[in-house]
Amino acid sequence: MRIGIYYHADMDRRTGGGVVFQETLIEEICRLAKRHDVFLFSPTVPTDPPANIRFIQLDEQSPGRLVKALKGLKQVITNTVLSDEDFPEPGRLDRAARKHQIDLLWFIALETEKVVTIPYIATVWDLAHRIHPYFPEVSATGWTWGARERHFKNLLPRAARIITGTGAGKEEIIKYYQVPENLVQVVPFPTPQFALSPPVAEEQQSGESQIPENYLFYPAQFWPHKNHVGLLLALKILRDKFGLDFNLVFTGSDKGNLGYVQKMATEQGLADKITFFGFVDTGFLRELYRRAFALVFPTFLGPDNLPPLEAFALGCPVIASNVEGAEEQLGSAALLFDPKNPEEMALRIKELHDSPAIRDELIRLGHERALSWTAADYVERMLQIIDDFEPIRRCWE
Repeated sequence: MRIGIYYHADMDRRTGGGVVFQETLIEEICRLAKRHDVFLFSPTVPTDPPANIRFIQLDEQSPGRLVKALKGLKQVITNTVLSDEDFPEPGRLDRAARKHQIDLLWFIALETEKVVTIPYIATVWDLAHRIHPYFPEVSATGWTWGARERHFKNLLPRAARIITGTGAGKEEIIKYYQVPENLVQVVPFPTPQFALSPPVAEEQQSGESQIPENYLFYPAQFWPHKNHVGLLLALKILRDKFGLDFNLVFTGSDKGNLGYVQKMATEQGLADKITFFGFVDTGFLRELYRRAFALVFPTFLGPDNLPPLEAFALGCPVIASNVEGAEEQLGSAALLFDPKNPEEMALRIKELHDSPAIRDELIRLGHERALSWTAADYVERMLQIIDDFEPIRRCWE
């Protein structure tokens, strides 16, 4: 088969975990070339395109003249402002895929192109706007509620297969978009490749001298749903109620909530206990995981998240939110808590502090989990899904 892979080459890592997920898969996807003819489609050019796979840069998106004319006519007649969704047309990806006679497209991440008329595999990480619509970042700012809903309503009903990371995610997709159950396949998130890479000769990392002793670690963009404030409150409980003196290290770009988190840290008398490193490169990130007492991951959103898998690979015990799907993703390798309950979060941290045996066991189980499902395993499962689709595709040759 001729397989098209859609992705954004050379995306800025500051945009979030989606870049890590994409980078983790691209190397292994190159193995597809041994069983299929594979083409990489991207609107941006990679610095080092893979040598054994054809790379196709998509041209600039431009609506056809007829679509422009019809849109303008309807706006005049109805006196309404119309969006591109009112007159959808096959876009640049569809044109390029047909030109290269692609049999099946695979969107490896959330990013897609409008109106694809050949069979495709879609990937869904979460339906946050449906589960937690009150968070501004999934409703009113950035990728708004309406834009998200239009995206999924257009994408999912026509997908040949839909890939999600957990059974909980599969149930949400079926519930909200009424797609046939057999079309939704569960393929768990793989351990990010950078966390599994063999250690190199340790270089002095910028900022390493500022790493505090005895710290809890939380790498996350500063969005409200990441619940940094809940972790601040748990830190205060540990100090005031249990006499446990932890530091706290945050990394991640500001998405609008950093100022509020800093204000809360000051109001709770914790400003001197918090280190804000901002965005860090993977070398420094690995070092922060390795030195941390634990990763504490209090997010409200799931069901899949990458930092616990990174921590597993780097020998950092995990304490995480018991969001829907967390037990399925993390198993017994993490201690779980209700993200709405800072005291419960504090108790899980105290439990780890009081029992070195539990901490050692979590590290052992996490390492097993990290090695048990890698990018190679993920791509091999996708190969099986693609191979299962091939006999169906033959029906219209």
